[in-house]
Amino acid sequence: MKHSLLLFSSLLISFAQVKAADEPITWLVHYDAKSLPQEQGWKAFGELAAKATLSNGALHLVDDSAKADGAFRAAWKPQPGTEIVVEATVRVESVAARRGTGMWPAQQGAPVGLLLSDGVHQEGLLLRPEKIATFHDRVAMFDAKTEFHTYQLVIRDRDMSIAADGKVMIRGEGAFWKKAENAEAFVQFGSTAPGWMGDAHWQSVRLGLATSSWSAAILAVMWPAQSSPANAPRCARSKAVPPGRLTPKQTRSFTGASRHAITGRFLI
Repeated sequence: MKHSLLLFSSLLISFAQVKAADEPITWLVHYDAKSLPQEQGWKAFGELAAKATLSNGALHLVDDSAKADGAFRAAWKPQPGTEIVVEATVRVESVAARRGTGMWPAQQGAPVGLLLSDGVHQEGLLLRPEKIATFHDRVAMFDAKTEFHTYQLVIRDRDMSIAADGKVMIRGEGAFWKKAENAEAFVQFGSTAPGWMGDAHWQSVRLGLATSSWSAAILAVMWPAQSSPANAPRCARSKAVPPGRLTPKQTRSFTGASRHAITGRFLI
């Protein structure tokens, strides 16, 4: 039985990767480090944004102040029935704080971060040399310093996954939950934390929209007789909890297939 579940999981992962590659994404906002963000339609926030420089094919953004910050923001228009996809290629040099200042959860922003708002909710990716995290309640250990990595955030309603170089590092139902600061839909990268300091190199940032048919295709393969998540087996509809935070009862309720087979954009 165990070998059958592992084989089933492998087949689904392969199917997921092929489907994800075939899915079209309409890119709405894009920055690449061939010129400064302001020259590509991004708006600068904070006095440190003016100090950003281009170096070796990347935007070098240094937050060396415990009182100031600097970031770049671009607006976009949400469309119903789509998934939001945000990608950034970045390398973190360092992150530091003044004494007694806590960083996570990042209620006051992040020294190296990627923030997304759809005008209703907002969340994003917080980067440190040794880990990546959402701004509030998910974290994964990861070497973000040694070399550049491409991070992908995929948001569907209130669910959000974060992948690094194609490998899902953070996933979960309800990760995109915090109320937006205003009705503007935007994507922002850089430093938004006056109490913290950070140093990072950004090669590119982009935001796009994709159709949400991918998860339905996965369900059709796993449970041919069912056509919606509401009709799927209970184990697949259980609320997701980040790795390391499952209770014994929740651990027993997830089968090997439901815990390990589904990757990419479909969040259990």
